[in-house]
Amino acid sequence: MTIDKAKELGINLLGIYHLDVAKLLAEIERLKDSDNEATELCDCLSDLLGNVAVAVRGPEERKSRHGFSDIPSRVKTAVAERDQLKAENEALRKALGEISGQVDGNIRCVVRDVVNCRGDVQDIYGYCDAIDGIIDAAMAKESSHG
Repeated sequence: MTIDKAKELGINLLGIYHLDVAKLLAEIERLKDSDNEATELCDCLSDLLGNVAVAVRGPEERKSRHGFSDIPSRVKTAVAERDQLKAENEALRKALGEISGQVDGNIRCVVRDVVNCRGDVQDIYGYCDAIDGIIDAAMAKESSHG
């Protein structure tokens, strides 16, 4: 090989080497940016998961962290308890509506008749017993769930 041919080959090799290094440096920068973005996302998700664990389990003890493996089952339990409380609340609202109906439909009328000295006053105790029955039924449902 002649010197001229070696120089030409060396120059070409140097040019190729320079282009490959530039491409590699650009790829390294792109990967660094991607890695930084992934690290930020992991940190954000870690904080979120930690906050969920604290919300589900309560405050962490000093110098300790909650585990995450049981969070799905704990959340499922919490949702079921919430749904049960909603159902119980609805049953109590219904009972209060029935009591309100007894008061408005019967007791007020009896009290008005007594105040106006009407002779055909109905038995208020029967209405009070009906209200007690509604309350007892609602309380029995409540105590069977609790």
